Amino acid sequence: ERNGDRSVFVRTPCVNNPEVEAETIRRVGRVMDGLADVRDLSLYYDWRDEPSVGSFTLASDSCFCAHCMAKMRIWLQSRYGDLHALNAEWETGFTAWEDVQPLTTQEALDRRRAGHWNFAPWHDHRAFNDMTFARICGAIKEEIVRHDAEARSGATGTQCPSVYGGYDFSQLVPVCDWV
Repeated sequence: ERNGDRSVFVRTPCVNNPEVEAETIRRVGRVMDGLADVRDLSLYYDWRDEPSVGSFTLASDSCFCAHCMAKMRIWLQSRYGDLHALNAEWETGFTAWEDVQPLTTQEALDRRRAGHWNFAPWHDHRAFNDMTFARICGAIKEEIVRHDAEARSGATGTQCPSVYGGYDFSQLVPVCDWV
C-alpha cells in the first residue's frame, strides 16, 4: 500500500465474483445434504467462526477487485443518481463511472493529515463492503433454509464494531437468527 499498489487489496476469493458466490452457495448445499441424516440433532447452524470481509478489524479489511469495483459503481449510481452528485459529495473530478475508485484507508488518513476531512470516498467503500458481507450471509442463510425449513443460523465470534473492519450490525443482524 505504501507504494500505491491497490492490488494488495484484491481479495481472492471475493464473494462479489459471481462464480465464487455460486460455489459458496453450492458448498453450503453440499454440507446441508451431508447433514440430512442427523438433521434432527441440529439446533443451530453456524456460518463460520469469526468471519470477516478479509482481515478482521484491520484497516485493510476491504476489497478493490474488479468485481467489487463494478458492483460498487452500480451501488453508487443508485445512491447518488449521477456522477456530478458523486463528485460533489466526494470532492472528486471523475469523468466516467468506470474511473470511480474509493480511497484506501491510508489515502483517507493522508487526506486528514493534509487537513482535508471529507472521507466520503472511503466511507462509501466501507458501507459497500458491509452491504456485501450482509448480502452473502443472507444468501447462505437462504440456502440452509432451503435444505432445512426449521433451520436457525448465524455467525459466532463476530468482529467488534470498528471504524476499520468489523461489521455494520444494523445490516448483519436482520439476516441472522442468532449471533
